[in-house]
Amino acid sequence: MNATRLLPVALVLSLLACKPAGPGDAAQPSATPGAPTAGTPSSAEPAQARLPAPPIEHWQCGDQRIATRFEGAALDAMSLMFSGRRLPLRAATATEGARFADAAGNEFWSRPGKVTLTLAGKPATSCTKTDTASPWVDATVRGMAWRVAGSEPGWFAEVSDSDTPAIKATVDNGNRSYAVARAQRLPADEITWSGAADNGAALTLMIERSSCTDPMSGEEFEATGTLTVSGQTWRGCAASLKD
Repeated sequence: MNATRLLPVALVLSLLACKPAGPGDAAQPSATPGAPTAGTPSSAEPAQARLPAPPIEHWQCGDQRIATRFEGAALDAMSLMFSGRRLPLRAATATEGARFADAAGNEFWSRPGKVTLTLAGKPATSCTKTDTASPWVDATVRGMAWRVAGSEPGWFAEVSDSDTPAIKATVDNGNRSYAVARAQRLPADEITWSGAADNGAALTLMIERSSCTDPMSGEEFEATGTLTVSGQTWRGCAASLKD
């Protein structure tokens, strides 16, 4: 191979090295196409194509709204998301359709014309697809750390994922809203944040790790939550969206 044919490669390598090419660069034996030269940064490998995350599908199963998402390159696993929780399920033997389950008795089974959800200790429930996400799944997708909600009247609060989180609360069936830009964690046995809302109201949100059942939907949660704004209190169920 003559120096004339190697000259374009030498020019490319010299540009990558950010310095002019010397007269003898074209004759360097190490300037083989595709091989890095000493003192010259290696050519970057082509970026690996990143497959998009599998889409989340939303389902209405009786009174409960859930979401599912396939996991793994082989799509042989599924995440079942509901009430602020995520259950990992694995593909399981089925007489027809696609069935995903775990050892605790949780199961999501899709068959032609029939989709059912079975949560441990409960009977199977028929599911229909919906375009509307559960507010718990929606908060998870948006990166919230905690969500708390109650009823009669309806209210909820969301806590961002930060050491000094933002808290947004909506109460009285959506008629009033409060926002704390940077809440402070209080030294207490419970998980408690406090701060001044955008309208100057004093806001405190306390979460206790004790089981809670929503009286309207029957959903079960891992924690209870208490929101207090200027002396008025609302109680409901809570879930960590990062667990």
